[in-house]
Amino acid sequence: MEYADIFQKPVSVVGVVANDVRPFNDTTDVEVVYGGYIAGLVEGENVSVVATAMFDDKNVGIRNVFYHFDFIGDTANYMITNIDSVDNAGGEITPVKPYVVGTVIDTTKVYDGTRNAWVRNAGTLYGFSMDGVFLSATTATYSDENVATAIPVYVTYSITGPNAYNFETPDVATLQANITPKRLSVAGTNVSPSKGYDKLDTISIIYPGDLVGVCTPDSNKVGFSVHAHYDDVNVGVAKSVSVHYSLTGSKSGNYTVADTFLTADITRRQLYVAGTVVDTTKQYDGSDYANVQTSGQLVGVAADDEVFVDAVAAYGSVTAGDSKIINVVYSIIGDDATNYIKPQDSVITVNGSIKKRQLYISDMTLDTTKVYDGNTIANVSVNGVVPVFNGDNVSVTAYANYADKNVGNGIITVHYILSGDTVNYIEPDSLLANGSITCKPVTVVGARVDSTKVYDGTSNINIIDNGTSSDFIAGDNVMVATNA
Repeated sequence: MEYADIFQKPVSVVGVVANDVRPFNDTTDVEVVYGGYIAGLVEGENVSVVATAMFDDKNVGIRNVFYHFDFIGDTANYMITNIDSVDNAGGEITPVKPYVVGTVIDTTKVYDGTRNAWVRNAGTLYGFSMDGVFLSATTATYSDENVATAIPVYVTYSITGPNAYNFETPDVATLQANITPKRLSVAGTNVSPSKGYDKLDTISIIYPGDLVGVCTPDSNKVGFSVHAHYDDVNVGVAKSVSVHYSLTGSKSGNYTVADTFLTADITRRQLYVAGTVVDTTKQYDGSDYANVQTSGQLVGVAADDEVFVDAVAAYGSVTAGDSKIINVVYSIIGDDATNYIKPQDSVITVNGSIKKRQLYISDMTLDTTKVYDGNTIANVSVNGVVPVFNGDNVSVTAYANYADKNVGNGIITVHYILSGDTVNYIEPDSLLANGSITCKPVTVVGARVDSTKVYDGTSNINIIDNGTSSDFIAGDNVMVATNA
């Protein structure tokens, strides 16, 4: 009997299907989807294979895949030629994408010309085996740099750490935030220190000022205009002036600017007058008063203002005379008069005239009859004269004369003479009155006649002496002729 050897039949495992490209999971495990089959088995043999696989490293990258096969069943007759095999660079571990929870950004910022958003809390990184992996940087960016509400903000993440290469960058997160306008200021605005009253609240701007605080990228994209006005139109010192700024330019919507307040004066407005009419002649009345026919029309009053002029005129002196100065003094009244300067006082004429005042006798005693006394004088006395004005010392002396000294009816002429402050007065006009001079009785003494005569057929008696009389007025040529 001879003996012979039976050797194990070489077989191999083929057709293995493994998930050899997978995301990182912090292991070397490779999922075997199909364990393959044994090529070369004798028909009818009960032999099966179990395949396992693993990467050569757990980290991301192109990996070698190690396969190991275990036989189950009647395995003694077989030898697996590839019980352990390597698929060099046959697999790959791909990075996984972690996610971030709890990122917090400032929900509002003041416009700064950039899209930068402030990250207050980067959040927490979640994913497979995050040991050795950290958020290294978190950046938030507005979708638009201009002022608005609910603006999308994109948050991008960066990771670092010894195991960071096994992970992709987390997805960009989209949040929302607001950008509010930046408040600017204006430096150096200068307005006119004063203006004359014009019933308007406007004021001239000498220099508009300079914008302060504009972001550098917008330096040529933001401008401003300025409007200033008084808080009211009336005259005053250090009055409040409101200065309002309006922003202009393509980037002006990203800014605000506050109004400011300055002070300036409104001075009273000089008025003028036209058409003043004054009486340039009057009779002396003891005063310098000159009658104003019309005060005239004011020139320079703003529309709808209530201002009226009153004129008072006075002679340069109260005494009668010609070529006298008449001065006019103006005053103004009305609800709006305090906003104006009254017209300047003026000399309206140098040809004024105050005429002397004619006096009249108010009380006089005149004897209109007298006994012949050899002259024309009539007795007269003045007891009152008008008008004499307060303070004037004027007296009147009257003298009266008949037209003829002889007995009979005649005209008495009364003349007046002024004394005292006579320069301003004219003496009263002469007065004519009817008068009468009666004969003067005389008494004759010393007349003598003959005490006897011879009858002559008449009643005549011889006058021895005509006699004389002392009652005759001296200078009169009168003799006594006696009849008896």
